[in-house]
Amino acid sequence: MKKSIISPLCSALVVPGLGQVINGQIKKGVTLFILIIILILAGAVEIYKLFKLSIQGLAINELYPEMVISKFKAQNHTILWILLFIFLCIWIYSVIDAYIYGKQVDKIEESNEILSDR
Repeated sequence: MKKSIISPLCSALVVPGLGQVINGQIKKGVTLFILIIILILAGAVEIYKLFKLSIQGLAINELYPEMVISKFKAQNHTILWILLFIFLCIWIYSVIDAYIYGKQVDKIEESNEILSDR
């Protein structure tokens, strides 16, 4: 299958950076994957902190889901939104880059096939 098709699909649907690895850009693919892992971990830590703040000060008999959710919603979620924005930027970049580089790889492979047929 053409790399201009499979690599952006892998970056979009499996994990950002996989399309770059398929295209032979190993360092770029691993870097994108590591950035995504760091963002996911940072998001998990931030959610943990917000949840901890949400249950802080509540007595055991007040730990109803509705109460915790309402306190969670009242927290400042700016950092989570920033992390999500960065994640989406990296994801979109990885898909577009995998497509553009995949097209270049396809052209090189087609020209090599033409030369080998002669």
